[in-house]
Amino acid sequence: MQRDTNRQNNQGSTDPRRFMDTKQCADYLGISASTLTKWRMVGRGPRFFNFGSLVRYAVDDADAYIASCRVEPRNSAA
Repeated sequence: MQRDTNRQNNQGSTDPRRFMDTKQCADYLGISASTLTKWRMVGRGPRFFNFGSLVRYAVDDADAYIASCRVEPRNSAA
C-alpha cells in the first residue's frame, strides 16, 4: 500500500492534519481493525485522538509508530 502523506489543500500547502478511523489506520499498518482496537485498549500502537465517541489516528502518528518499530540488525561478524 502506498503511503501518500503529501496531499495538498486548496492553497497548495501540505495539510498535516490528516486523520484516519480505526479501519483505515489498521489497513495503513497492515493489521486487522480488531488488533488495532485491542492494542489501543492496552496502551500499544500509535497515538490516537478521541473526538467524543470517535477515535481517530493522525497519519503522522501512524508513521511515527511504524518508525518506532524498526529494528536494526546486529552485525554478527564481530
